[in-house]
Amino acid sequence: MSAASEPASGRGAKLSQRARSASARSLAVSLFTVVGFLVLYLLVPLEADGWPFGAAAGLVAIVAILPITARRIRGIKRSDHPVSEAVEAVSLVTSAVVFGFAATYYVIASTSGQIPGITTKVDSLYFTMTTVATVGYGDIVPTGQSARALVTFQILVNLTLVGTAIRLIGTVATERRRDQTQDAEA
Repeated sequence: MSAASEPASGRGAKLSQRARSASARSLAVSLFTVVGFLVLYLLVPLEADGWPFGAAAGLVAIVAILPITARRIRGIKRSDHPVSEAVEAVSLVTSAVVFGFAATYYVIASTSGQIPGITTKVDSLYFTMTTVATVGYGDIVPTGQSARALVTFQILVNLTLVGTAIRLIGTVATERRRDQTQDAEA
């Protein structure tokens, strides 16, 4: 039997199995991250007396993006599975942006009426996603100055921070993967 027709075994099969396992783990972690943020968003009291906590939680999620991104990039640089780590990092950064802004928009809408179309948390999540996706349907529009300032800030975050974070994470993962390939060939 020639080497080409032999079944995959040995070191190559183990590497392939580890890569599949890392990919499955990464997808599970990413899904858990999104679902976790969604559950947290739906459970955190954002209306009535709970609005200060909700506003603080939203702002912390937004501000935490920089240190989270830096930490995840360092992890990708050391990872045996940089692409899987990158998928998890993008999921975490994106979830933090979406749910941080959704919480803050809901608090503004429920306490000041500056975004009249937002009456539920789902409305706020929808508005945030249309802003992130830059589609702006026009059915929910910020009318107050604070709300417009926050939307402007989110657009700036979307264009710069999230885009830069995703690019950095992808670049670091690609470089790490290339380094691993070169080490394996040497």
